Amino acid sequence: MIETIQLDRRTKLNHELFIRILTEVQARLDPLEILRDGLETAIKRYADFVRDRTDLILGPKTIEINALIEELTEATATAKADLEEGATNALAQIQPQIDEALEDVDTALAAIVTAITTANAAIAAAIGSAGTATTNAANAATLANAAAAGVAAAIATSLASTQAQARRQAIAFAVAL
Repeated sequence: MIETIQLDRRTKLNHELFIRILTEVQARLDPLEILRDGLETAIKRYADFVRDRTDLILGPKTIEINALIEELTEATATAKADLEEGATNALAQIQPQIDEALEDVDTALAAIVTAITTANAAIAAAIGSAGTATTNAANAATLANAAAAGVAAAIATSLASTQAQARRQAIAFAVAL
């Protein structure tokens, strides 16, 4: 552009110079704008072609896919309802068995409670009997001690008497000698 307008260091800036520069710039931009308009038109036409072709090819398939999705949605809803109904029926069928098993557990627990109560009563009776036996044993021990004391006293008396008699015999023997 400098060559066509012929600028150098001595060129004076004025209105005519700017007009020439703008005219030169415009002259270079005009073909580019035409090219840009052509490219934009070509891109728009290509985009329209692709969109039309996509609609032509995928349009029927999209309708099929939407129909299949609707069928699957209905089948899923039906299966869910059937599953819920089956679960309810199955629970209704096994509920009596569950109730019976729970009754058996309750009966077993009642039997355990009864056994524990009986065992506790037996323990209390045994403790009571042990207390009575302990009292009777203590009384027997007291009587045995008293009898032993009496026997000891009788033995002591007998010994004392025997000793006294032995002394007398010894004295009598000694006197006789």
